[in-house]
Amino acid sequence: MPAKQAHTLDVPGARLHYQVRGQGPALLLIPGSNGDADLFDAIAAAGGNP
Repeated sequence: MPAKQAHTLDVPGARLHYQVRGQGPALLLIPGSNGDADLFDAIAAAGGNP
Protein backbone atom coordinates (compact mmCIF):
# COMPACT_ATOMS: atom_id res chain seq x y z
CA MET A 1 0.00 0.00 0.00
CA PRO A 2 1.44 3.42 -0.92
CA ALA A 3 2.39 5.73 1.90
CA LYS A 4 -0.04 8.49 2.81
CA GLN A 5 1.15 12.05 2.42
CA ALA A 6 -0.65 14.48 4.74
CA HIS A 7 -0.94 18.13 3.77
CA THR A 8 -2.73 21.31 4.82
CA LEU A 9 -4.08 24.14 2.72
CA ASP A 10 -4.83 27.56 4.22
CA VAL A 11 -7.93 29.17 2.75
CA PRO A 12 -9.79 32.28 3.92
CA GLY A 13 -11.30 31.44 7.30
CA ALA A 14 -10.15 27.82 7.49
CA ARG A 15 -7.34 25.31 7.23
CA LEU A 16 -8.06 22.21 5.16
CA HIS A 17 -6.28 18.93 5.92
CA TYR A 18 -5.97 16.35 3.15
CA GLN A 19 -4.09 13.17 2.31
CA VAL A 20 -2.62 11.98 -0.98
CA ARG A 21 -1.85 8.36 -1.80
CA GLY A 22 -0.89 6.59 -5.03
CA GLN A 23 -1.06 7.96 -8.54
CA GLY A 24 -3.50 8.21 -11.40
CA PRO A 25 -6.84 9.96 -11.69
CA ALA A 26 -7.99 11.78 -8.58
CA LEU A 27 -10.82 10.43 -6.47
CA LEU A 28 -12.22 12.88 -3.92
CA LEU A 29 -13.80 11.26 -0.86
CA ILE A 30 -15.32 13.55 1.76
CA PRO A 31 -16.35 12.09 5.15
CA GLY A 32 -19.35 13.59 6.85
CA SER A 33 -19.69 14.91 10.40
CA ASN A 34 -16.54 14.37 12.50
CA GLY A 35 -15.02 11.74 10.21
CA ASP A 36 -11.44 11.88 8.97
CA ALA A 37 -9.59 10.41 6.01
CA ASP A 38 -8.73 7.21 7.92
CA LEU A 39 -12.32 6.14 7.30
CA PHE A 40 -11.34 5.49 3.66
CA ASP A 41 -8.13 3.46 4.25
CA ALA A 42 -9.75 0.20 3.09
CA ILE A 43 -11.00 1.82 -0.14
CA ALA A 44 -7.57 3.31 -0.86
CA ALA A 45 -5.87 -0.05 -0.24
CA ALA A 46 -8.21 -1.75 -2.72
CA GLY A 47 -7.44 0.80 -5.42
CA GLY A 48 -4.45 -1.13 -6.70
CA ASN A 49 -2.19 1.90 -7.39
CA PRO A 50 1.32 1.08 -6.17
